[in-house]
Amino acid sequence: EAHVPNDKKIIVLAPRFRNGLRRNWGNWQTFYDLIYDSDLYQKYNFVICGKSPDYVPDERKRFLDINYFEQTKDSSLIGILIEVLKKAVLTIGSQSGIPNISLLIGTPALEFGHQRKLHTVDYNIRQTKVHFIDDPKYKLPAKSLLDETRTFLKKLEVG
Repeated sequence: EAHVPNDKKIIVLAPRFRNGLRRNWGNWQTFYDLIYDSDLYQKYNFVICGKSPDYVPDERKRFLDINYFEQTKDSSLIGILIEVLKKAVLTIGSQSGIPNISLLIGTPALEFGHQRKLHTVDYNIRQTKVHFIDDPKYKLPAKSLLDETRTFLKKLEVG
C-alpha cells in the first residue's frame, strides 16, 4: 500500500497474456503508447497489474507495475493488487481474473472478450458498473479501447 501513489486517481491496466492461449490481445503495447501520448497519462496514475510471465509489461517502463513494488515479509502480490484495486477508479482488461476481482471489490471495470454475461452478470455479484466490449476474436483496435475508456470514464464521472 505504501507504494500506491495518492497524487492522482488510479486506473488499473490488467494485460493478461498466457502462452499458447488464443484469447490473448496483441495490442497492449500500442494501447500503452496511445495512453502515454494522451491527456489521460497526465490526469491518472496507471498501474499495470499481472503476474510474470502471464501479463504484458510496458516495454518502455512508463507506467507503475506491481511486479516492481517492494514486498516485505508482511506483503504479497495479491495483497498489493487488492490495495491498488481498492484505490482505483477503473480497471481495464480482457475478461480475466483481475477485472473480476475489481468488480468484487466494487471498482468499475472495462472488459472485452467473448463471454459478456459471465463477466458482467454471473461474476459481478455486487453489480459493480462494468462496460463490456464484445470482441470474440480479441482483435479490438487499441484506439477503440482508448475511445471506450474515455466514454466510460465520463459516464463514471471521473474523466
